[in-house]
Amino acid sequence: MSIRIAVVGLGGQGRNQMELVQNLGPYEVVGGSDPSPQAREAAVPQLGVPVFETIEELLDKTKPDAVYVATATFAHVEPTVTALAAGSNVILDKPMGVDLAEAGQMVAAANASSGSLYVFHNRRGDGDFLTLEKLVQDGALGDLVMLQSRLMANAKQPAATPENWRADPARGGGMLLDWGPHLTDHVLALMPGKATRVLAEVRTVSWTLPVENYFRLDLWFDDGARAQIEYNNASPLDMPRFYALGDKACAVKHGMEGCVSVPSVIRSEFLVRDYETGRIDMVQSARPDHMLLWRNLADVFHGEAEPLVPLDHAFQVMAVLDAARRSAQTGSFVDL
Repeated sequence: MSIRIAVVGLGGQGRNQMELVQNLGPYEVVGGSDPSPQAREAAVPQLGVPVFETIEELLDKTKPDAVYVATATFAHVEPTVTALAAGSNVILDKPMGVDLAEAGQMVAAANASSGSLYVFHNRRGDGDFLTLEKLVQDGALGDLVMLQSRLMANAKQPAATPENWRADPARGGGMLLDWGPHLTDHVLALMPGKATRVLAEVRTVSWTLPVENYFRLDLWFDDGARAQIEYNNASPLDMPRFYALGDKACAVKHGMEGCVSVPSVIRSEFLVRDYETGRIDMVQSARPDHMLLWRNLADVFHGEAEPLVPLDHAFQVMAVLDAARRSAQTGSFVDL
């Protein structure tokens, strides 16, 4: 049975993701909407589907089973709530919103709807994450005691234009809501305990824009484990992408597949050291699976699977990021 899917937000993310799912059965892309005439004009030849100015027109004309919301972060709430109120399932591009209050509005709308809300944390398909996830699930590391997740890059400062919402903190710009959801999602998915406390630093390094390009989050968990999340896109040298310390073994990996990073050490394997034997093994990273979430959601819609990213998990990601912002502003711990 086909899944009729429509997209709200016809920028590059919305168009490109719909182009991908057009080739993935059982999805059928039936339309899109965007208030921008230029975006609608670009979508027609790329997707070959009807496009509309408003989500109301889109819902009325196409009657989709699911709506993929790929608008700018600051414009997530209205189309998500509208589609849920119409009884449609919603696949919402990360982050959920500009803050936890917006995320709460959308969760409330989902709870009142016959449709469901799913958050599109597409970096679940990264090869290095899939490899570390398997090491953890197989018990190769034992119980995790410390997990460090970092991404270092060397990016140019973006243009501060009225159209570039990513350069405007009031509209959800900044790396905390850009890469923060990916890295936080990974950590919360890998750690067995529940995050209970955050201490964070969020600031601008080298750039002159008023949006942060550096953050570090220290997380405490209810089982005594710790995690560190760090991002810096003004870094000329790399640091380990993952460092996972278990009570049986530890694993380390440099570089991140499929991501523009610093031209230093881009490796495709983990080094895993067993404490008892002292042996160090190389574990090759899995190939990235960019369609993992789309296939999972197709199975969810057909009643054959549970979502890889449950809504309560996605909301917890936003809770951590919201707490990190408050911690950075006050310089103090924030309890979750």
